[in-house]
Amino acid sequence: ERRCVLLLMVLLAVVLLLVEASTASVPDPPHVERGDGDGQLLAVVGKPTIPRLNCADFDPKKIKLITFDVFAALMDLDTSLHQNIRDLVPYLTTTQLDTFVDMWETAYGDAFGVYFNVSVSGKEPFLWVIRNGLDKIILKLQLENRLPINGSVYNKLMAMAWSHLQPWPGTLDALLKLQQRGYTLAPLSNGDARSLREAVSVFGGVQMNKYTFSSDWPVECFKPLPEIYAQALNVVSSPYEYIHIAGAAIDSQGAREFGVFNILLHDTPFPNVPQPCHRLANITLLPQIFG
Repeated sequence: ERRCVLLLMVLLAVVLLLVEASTASVPDPPHVERGDGDGQLLAVVGKPTIPRLNCADFDPKKIKLITFDVFAALMDLDTSLHQNIRDLVPYLTTTQLDTFVDMWETAYGDAFGVYFNVSVSGKEPFLWVIRNGLDKIILKLQLENRLPINGSVYNKLMAMAWSHLQPWPGTLDALLKLQQRGYTLAPLSNGDARSLREAVSVFGGVQMNKYTFSSDWPVECFKPLPEIYAQALNVVSSPYEYIHIAGAAIDSQGAREFGVFNILLHDTPFPNVPQPCHRLANITLLPQIFG
């Protein structure tokens, strides 16, 4: 009888240990770099540490890395989409073209602040978002016969519409000036890595592919979530060496809530949120900040 009691006590202790182990909190995984085979950093894994820098501490002499939003800070996305879609789908009426662009931009904008499930969206969530948006546009405009899904024109739209973009006036000159002053320049955007590299290749003479910070796996989210901005901190020694250039208020908000230095171009910041360290009317004024 005594042996049975002891055996039951041992079994109870084992059960309690197993329950405790199963309910214990799992530590956050460490930050891990993931290369794509050519030495370019694509993402950082793990819960990001919030640096919470004050704009008063911004010193351009300490900055080493400047990242740029592609679709708003560097490029005129709306004009580019109109031109690219018009070239590939020339039979659209003006009203249809405007609807096409509005719906595609809305589909993209609706994904801001979303964490994606890789089992659903795959390892390039941006492509998943714009593909779903394109499918809905085709149905809305009743283009199934003239623009079949997965047809040649459809595939060209997927491959080119969001990567062959028109820069804002003066962008190349501004980037060249910053590069000549020794800053490392890189895209940091919701796009997929391939599209981002192709988009910034338009800036002849500017090296912007040393780092490509995208929404690709394992980041799997869109701005203004912190994981997007956390990627850049993995390639500098200190958060004080990094600044992000946003082209939209939501991007500016995300960078400041994450706690890194930022500058907002073109747009008006949201009220009652952390404000950008600087706000400039256009990118041609940017080199003055780093003079």
